[in-house]
Amino acid sequence: MKIVSVGAGYLTEILLFSLVGAQPLAIYYFAVNIPGMLKMLLEKVNILAFPKFATRTRQEIKRGMIQKLKKLYLAIGATIACYVLFAPYIFKLFFPQYLNSVPYSQVYIFSLLSLPANLIITAFTAHAMKKELYLQQTIVPISGIILLVSLIPFFGVWGVMGATLINSAINLTIVLFLFFKKF
Repeated sequence: MKIVSVGAGYLTEILLFSLVGAQPLAIYYFAVNIPGMLKMLLEKVNILAFPKFATRTRQEIKRGMIQKLKKLYLAIGATIACYVLFAPYIFKLFFPQYLNSVPYSQVYIFSLLSLPANLIITAFTAHAMKKELYLQQTIVPISGIILLVSLIPFFGVWGVMGATLINSAINLTIVLFLFFKKF
């Protein structure tokens, strides 16, 4: 199972276990498992987009990106809505011992809203925009670590969920800013 966490690898798991115990860690694992799989599936779009981005000019990409982002957000919005509705039934069927993970999982799924940023990052990569990539890949992990360290001791698993959503918003904001100003 791939662990989906905010910026700092296994820091989330270490902090949860050491600060609040094994049971909240298990709740966290089950809460992020299904959304994490959905996230990995949706991230495959980036692999398919890279060759097209590499052969197009920045202007061509920028013109088409708005339309692509709208379609991607519609798909992600529908996925989130379906998951929020059906998560209690999925957990009841497959993970009946972890029904207390459902609210966390329903909140965590909203981190998918930052996935369109990955499509823009793929465009940055295809055009070797190193400065923009360094900026995004420095700020986002550092903010993730700061959020985790400051929220987990007070809020436990809810702190992880908050850190994830806030860091996803930070990532999306930075990437959109760089795309519209520098691309």
